[in-house]
Amino acid sequence: MPVAVHNDSYVIPADVVSGLGQGNSLAGARILDEMLGQSPEPQKSTGKGKVPIIVAGGEYVVHPDIIMRLGKGDMKAGHRILDNLVANVRAHTIKKLKKLPSPKK
Repeated sequence: MPVAVHNDSYVIPADVVSGLGQGNSLAGARILDEMLGQSPEPQKSTGKGKVPIIVAGGEYVVHPDIIMRLGKGDMKAGHRILDNLVANVRAHTIKKLKKLPSPKK
């Protein structure tokens, strides 16, 4: 879906959102809302403009104000924190999936 997001926003991939929600993207988005203190309501712009992007179903956009808060005023640090979140959730999801029985033939 084409949308315009604030410069320096962070898009959390759908597989990570779903992984947080145990396969449910809406549940994962609610967890992210709570974890990040981000409201599902649109946020006012405090950045330098907007960028057009295509957001896939299930992806989660983090507002730059939240990223700055995570990074304690440092946008790059906030992005690194979110990069680590994505990597950790993916590693956890892969580990969990490997323990599941294989499909029956």
